[in-house]
Amino acid sequence: MNIRQVPLWTDAEVTTEAIAFQQIQGYALVRHGKPVVCLGILTYAQVDSAAVHLLLAEYGRAATSAWDLYQSYVAHQRDPASPAVGVVQAVGLTASALQHFPGGQLLSDTAFNNGFLAAGPDMSAIVVLAGDADQAGGAGAALIRLRNDLTAKFNTLATIQWEEGKPGARPLGFEDGISQPIFFEIEKPPGALHYSYNPAATLGLVLLPQPGATDEYGSFMAYVKFRFDQQAYRLSVNAVVNASGRSADEVESWFLGRVRQTSEPLSRRGSSLNDFDYLGPSDALCPAGAHIRTMNPRAENSRSNRILRRGAVYSNGAETGLLFQCFQSNLTQGFETLFRNWASGLAIGPDAILALRASAAHPAAVVGNLPPTSPVAAVAGGAYFYFPSIPFFARALNQ
Repeated sequence: MNIRQVPLWTDAEVTTEAIAFQQIQGYALVRHGKPVVCLGILTYAQVDSAAVHLLLAEYGRAATSAWDLYQSYVAHQRDPASPAVGVVQAVGLTASALQHFPGGQLLSDTAFNNGFLAAGPDMSAIVVLAGDADQAGGAGAALIRLRNDLTAKFNTLATIQWEEGKPGARPLGFEDGISQPIFFEIEKPPGALHYSYNPAATLGLVLLPQPGATDEYGSFMAYVKFRFDQQAYRLSVNAVVNASGRSADEVESWFLGRVRQTSEPLSRRGSSLNDFDYLGPSDALCPAGAHIRTMNPRAENSRSNRILRRGAVYSNGAETGLLFQCFQSNLTQGFETLFRNWASGLAIGPDAILALRASAAHPAAVVGNLPPTSPVAAVAGGAYFYFPSIPFFARALNQ
């Protein structure tokens, strides 16, 4: 079976292909449900690469598999009191680092090597740790132990920068990560979909065949640290409030495309927050420049451009932002199209949150020339990483 072509996997189908799912890094595919995510960005020189790669292969071989994460997710959906997996681990490599692993030279992708977030000649990698929180909401004891272990082992070989964030938090006051592609039957909302857009997707949206291997799969991650300018956001909201005569809550809903208090889409919807489209009367209800509409127009011809998001909100004193991570099998169709083209307005309208020069987002029913909004999200760092199959790292240890 070509697992990349199957939509809405049932439990029985996943069990049938258990070996394939045991070889996929689960963080790139299955919801982990952990309240804290730590991202360790490693940068290292050629002279230390052999030693660093052995350590990365050691952690990569211990990555949490899609099989384990799926079984944990299913158990939790059926019984929230069921024990979950411990710390979820994953490892990704930049193009320059991947080339120095056995078989890494076989992966060729234009955007990965030369795209918007393509890494330079310095080799780097990312280690993902997702786990439970302490009583204050920060990283729990198990997360801290693993993070400290990694820092100590790489201390003399690489520079490691840790970022910590909370998935599902509310950047700019809105809930994050609601509308996602659905790969498994158990993720599907109950009842029939009322509107025309079906969020189901095949695994081929995020997985690509591991070069040089049989029945193994990897995925590309685009990582961006977005810093939010809260003052610019508030100034933009107030400018549109004054020009339109509408309330701040209504204007903020225009910017995102969802009602702030309830997360309901401005478009008409069915029983699920992910069951809506922009056809018919809904077209006039949601602004063309609303963030959720520019990033996913919910049209049949844009289905291959979807991404699987893994965001985590961070706060560092007065600075807040989003540790944005997304997975896809094709960076050109995924992140590069969304953030280089659609966010700037090449599809339907400049994104009210991400565009560098955006016209204010407002429904067609609002008459008058509204002032342009200021950029709200600034790119504070980022890179493309490839998350290989788990056996890829095991083979590196055996070389």
